[in-house]
Amino acid sequence: MRKVQRLPSAFEAYTIDSSNNRLYLDINAQVQRSVTFKVTPLGDFQKYVSVHTLMMSLFIGFCLALTLYVGMLGTSMQSLGFYSYSFFV
Repeated sequence: MRKVQRLPSAFEAYTIDSSNNRLYLDINAQVQRSVTFKVTPLGDFQKYVSVHTLMMSLFIGFCLALTLYVGMLGTSMQSLGFYSYSFFV
């Protein structure tokens, strides 16, 4: 048997050579849970990961901008409530 290389990704992903027609997967888990598998071409997977990374970056950037905006608003209004809220956000 040959080990399959894991892709460096935020998701659990492995490359499967197209010459292999059988794949044996051994999963050891501490807790019983259902596992779903999805086999997709590498190009589709990379597109999905790129969109996921872009959306997460936009979300984190929006959160950072909101925090800075509320902090500056609280500082300019001399309001401790707004300033404290920026640390909460």
